[in-house]
Amino acid sequence: MTAASGQDLGSRSAILPSESSLPFSTVIDMLERPGRLGGGTILAMSATEIRVATQTDFDEARAVLRAAYAEYETWFPAANWVPYLKDILDLEGRSEASELLIAEVDGRLVGCVSYFPPGSKASYPSDAFSERWPDDWSAVRLLAVDPDVRGRGVGRLLTVACIERARAHGAPALGLHTTVPMAVARAMYERMGFERVPRYDFRPGPTVLVEAYRLLL
Repeated sequence: MTAASGQDLGSRSAILPSESSLPFSTVIDMLERPGRLGGGTILAMSATEIRVATQTDFDEARAVLRAAYAEYETWFPAANWVPYLKDILDLEGRSEASELLIAEVDGRLVGCVSYFPPGSKASYPSDAFSERWPDDWSAVRLLAVDPDVRGRGVGRLLTVACIERARAHGAPALGLHTTVPMAVARAMYERMGFERVPRYDFRPGPTVLVEAYRLLL
């Protein structure tokens, strides 16, 4: 769906909402009720374009994912990190079930996230996650921002785009998983209104707890 037309929801070439191109009614709603998504200025990143990736974007997106997640390697046992990194970088493997949304600044890819619409299976590298999201939920996985541009709202823009996507698909909730080491992302999600749902937590290893969050839509 483009912000201007409201058509072609499923098109992989559609331009998704950035902070400067959200549907007008959504912008007004967020301005009038800033607590809904955490408040603050929502038009600060007007030069950032959020769109659905094509396969030609995958190599750049993979580089951003690798750079963004490298700092977490020491937090995971090798037995967990190796399959996790393989899963992080496997954009092709989840392309059928999800859409890769990317953020670009001046034509440079600086962030990405995988969005799973209702009814799709958000694959994980561990069989321990047996309690799947409800079928009518949307889900988000593997939000990544280039370390060089962190703190500029790129992660928030990508998350807002997923929220808009989930609402357009009629999902009652948007689910995601994160971990304690990912403190900056966790804090952002909580400011945006995501809440813990421990029922969907899972442990890919004895020392790693992956925590579930949801945003009611």
